[in-house]
Amino acid sequence: MNEGEKNMKQKNKFGTCAAALIGLLRERSIQAHAADLALPKLDDPQTILDGAGHYAAMCTGCHLAPGMADSEIRPGLYPRPPNLSKVRPPRMTMVQASRSSPGS
Repeated sequence: MNEGEKNMKQKNKFGTCAAALIGLLRERSIQAHAADLALPKLDDPQTILDGAGHYAAMCTGCHLAPGMADSEIRPGLYPRPPNLSKVRPPRMTMVQASRSSPGS
């Protein structure tokens, strides 16, 4: 094989079977390590404020923030992390909101 003949970009590095296996192992690892995590209380304003600070400090380099341009690191990541500043949670109906409120 001649030098430079094979494209070694990360997304072209593995064949289809190897990429599928790596993806499966990644998903199973996440499931195994996240199984015992407790969800934070999302109705607590301090928890929301703390989470926003953590996101700003540790997540925006990969997942960006509103108005933020692509970072230097994002193009080299595989799979490319989603731009969470463009993801909106689904809106809840009034019934769903009343069922999720404290004391109901």
